[in-house]
Amino acid sequence: VATIDPELTSKGVIFGNISALLAEHGDLIQKYLFQLVKGDEDRFAALHQAAWSSGNFLYVPRNVCIEKPIHVYSGLTEGGSDFSHTVIVLEEGAEATVLAESACDDSVSGLHNGGIELFVGARANLRYVNLQDWSQKVWHFGHQKATVGQDANLQWTVGALGAKLAKVNQQVTLTGKRANCQVNGVMFTENKQHLSYHT
Repeated sequence: VATIDPELTSKGVIFGNISALLAEHGDLIQKYLFQLVKGDEDRFAALHQAAWSSGNFLYVPRNVCIEKPIHVYSGLTEGGSDFSHTVIVLEEGAEATVLAESACDDSVSGLHNGGIELFVGARANLRYVNLQDWSQKVWHFGHQKATVGQDANLQWTVGALGAKLAKVNQQVTLTGKRANCQVNGVMFTENKQHLSYHT
């Protein structure tokens, strides 16, 4: 269930489940969907693109500032699979903070194979926090990519707390002059957890 302040909607902000938004905003979503994360990168990217079912889409128009953080949560039930895809688009001069959290109960086993695409336009400012707290019985694979335009800023913070095995490929492309990105994060492991984040 996705909710957003009607005042932001009146300014052209679009937020919600990709499947639910396709009917009304299909052309806009197709413009960005799978433009950075490609299915031919490796077998897990191919599986993700073939099996993805939905995910979240955030679009912030030119010069619109979202002052309050947006929170996105995804979870797993026992034996479940999650192939969700996230697309965030900030047009020129836009600003937003997004907290994306994925977690499940300690007893849950399953598979997560996700994709994230972040588009930060010229002079835009995106703060993206990605917290992963799967159980030690979840296999976690991810392809996460961003593009940052001229005079734009991306602050990307990763918290890796869970998973039996995590293999995440994260890439940022600075496409404009004075584009800036800061990627940082923390990892906490115990027992035989294996977390591999390739940035």
